Amino acid sequence: MKSGKTAVQKSRCNAADLLIQTTEAMQAMADQAQIQLVTQSIDVELWADSDRLLPTLTNLLSNAIKFSVPNGTVWMQAEIASAASA
Repeated sequence: MKSGKTAVQKSRCNAADLLIQTTEAMQAMADQAQIQLVTQSIDVELWADSDRLLPTLTNLLSNAIKFSVPNGTVWMQAEIASAASA
């Protein structure tokens, strides 16, 4: 992306939908590792490239599952940060 050869295709997407898609895609891995996945999100529209965002979220969730102890819980959460705390 730094070289300008990869185009970012932004579109409207929903934060809750992205987290649910990611969780559903990783559920089998979590089950195998005996990890409970919990998703908490807000129903907010984003202007983002979901084709780039989904693999990033999947990678983060995969790492969280890999490095969690069996019978543990991994949380995925999205929230709107206030301008003062951002």
